[in-house]
Amino acid sequence: MFIATANILSTIPSPLRDRMEVIEVPGYAPEEKLTIARTHLLPKQAALHGLPEDGAVEVTDEALAHVVARYTREAGVRGLERRLGAVCRAVAVRVAEDREKNGEDGEGRMAGLKCVIDVKDVEGILGVNAIHVTAGNIFQYVLICVFRKSICQENAETDKSMVTNNAITIIQ
Repeated sequence: MFIATANILSTIPSPLRDRMEVIEVPGYAPEEKLTIARTHLLPKQAALHGLPEDGAVEVTDEALAHVVARYTREAGVRGLERRLGAVCRAVAVRVAEDREKNGEDGEGRMAGLKCVIDVKDVEGILGVNAIHVTAGNIFQYVLICVFRKSICQENAETDKSMVTNNAITIIQ
């Protein structure tokens, strides 16, 4: 018996795939990703980046939900962990700057620092999500020509579209 794992089936050669029994394991639901992020990933990334564990740095639930919904697309949590790492790095810089400005108390803690990361902070750190595809706006981003080329060319003049070989590019 041979057991293999793959994230993408298309990269497995067809003759091999024909002889395999494929078992698809679904990914995490968004709620599960939020729980994993809050209980495991965020504390791990905070510790890796030297952030204080005394509650001085807090990421809101809305900000975590925003990261899950807008910045991660895979079924697992590897991308989510990378994004949270980027947020923690930016927060660590902010904490270090505040430490220089405000100083520390006698026990090495920052004097009066309370840092709350919200959705605007996340967008400032990770960038505004340029594309958010929903069922209502999918045709703004994707257009597949399923007709013959001659039909596409006839419609191209009326739809202000350009036809090149078998693809259509929308001109807005």
